[in-house]
Amino acid sequence: MESKSGVTYKGFLFKSQVVALKKLKGEAALRVLEERFGPLDFNGFKDYPAEDAIRMQTIIGEILYGKMNDENWCKIGELIFNTFAYSEVGKTTLKLFGKLENNIPRLPNILQTISKGFTCAVEKIGENQYDISITGEPHNPGHYNGIFLGAIRYFGFEPTVTVTVRDTTQVFHVTWK
Repeated sequence: MESKSGVTYKGFLFKSQVVALKKLKGEAALRVLEERFGPLDFNGFKDYPAEDAIRMQTIIGEILYGKMNDENWCKIGELIFNTFAYSEVGKTTLKLFGKLENNIPRLPNILQTISKGFTCAVEKIGENQYDISITGEPHNPGHYNGIFLGAIRYFGFEPTVTVTVRDTTQVFHVTWK
């Protein structure tokens, strides 16, 4: 299936979400996901439509939390980050990146390795304060809110993330202590 939005994600991100669901809820939850989503055999390096990611994450969220709302999209985003961060690939990758403040400016390049079809810009506002603008990405803003919360916590800080949506741009004001 082609992406209606033009946004795609690598298959390994889909695979990691399947692994996370199985770990949290077991084989029965995977059967529910497969019944509602379809086959769960993803090629790790193939590009898949963002609409498929959103549909799969919605189903996973419903399995885990009963319904999807902004708060649960945030939980899904944090789960996605943590699933990656604590995998062998994630641990190795994040060790190479080093300190949090060195990596936030690299975020657009990092996202381009795992996704296509949207833009990301980072602006340093002050010490431990950044605005991250994502344009053209169809996810609920809670999705990236959760990813940023998870990433900052992973590096050992307490984050605050606020979101403003302007047309097709989601602006995340990210701070940490």
